[in-house]
Amino acid sequence: MAAPRNPVRPPVVDLNVLATGGAWVDAAPFRAHLRRLLFDSAEHWRVVALACGVAPATVRHLLAGRDGSPARRIRAKDAVLLLTTDPDRLRCLGSTPVPAADSVRRIAALRALGRSPAWIATQVRLGPADLVRLSDSSWCSALVELRAACACSTAGLSGWWSGDAWFDDDDRRDALDTGPCCARRMPDWAA
Repeated sequence: MAAPRNPVRPPVVDLNVLATGGAWVDAAPFRAHLRRLLFDSAEHWRVVALACGVAPATVRHLLAGRDGSPARRIRAKDAVLLLTTDPDRLRCLGSTPVPAADSVRRIAALRALGRSPAWIATQVRLGPADLVRLSDSSWCSALVELRAACACSTAGLSGWWSGDAWFDDDDRRDALDTGPCCARRMPDWAA
């Protein structure tokens, strides 16, 4: 009797093509990986985009497509960034300290827009008391910072407020790639 056939095959990824950065690749395997990241992390798609270092517009296009049809290809550079982010790395961002100043400014901007503390606390997934303590803190987790940027986007703030430049900040991305649990690595199935 033949072994049962596995209907879900990992994608075949040519890492040499991905390493060049200038090529375009089939979007389907990376869309599947992104959906897995979203499911496993239970984070907003914008938070995952920023954590991966991919432009939020790219992730939105990968998930929703354009005019009802799914994206057929993405840049190889974005594919590598998506592929080298796994659910463990996203969880690790919850304990990776970053300066709290940007998060505090974003939260103050949300308050100035009239958003309630309860709404903000829900968006950044902090309790009301923790939200108050954040304003006096020097540090917060990278995940809180990403969620604050996502909340600004949801509230209609754009540019720096929504983290649109966050994914382009190499120093910030490098800081998140330090430590054994946050280091980017290719998944076993892509090696």
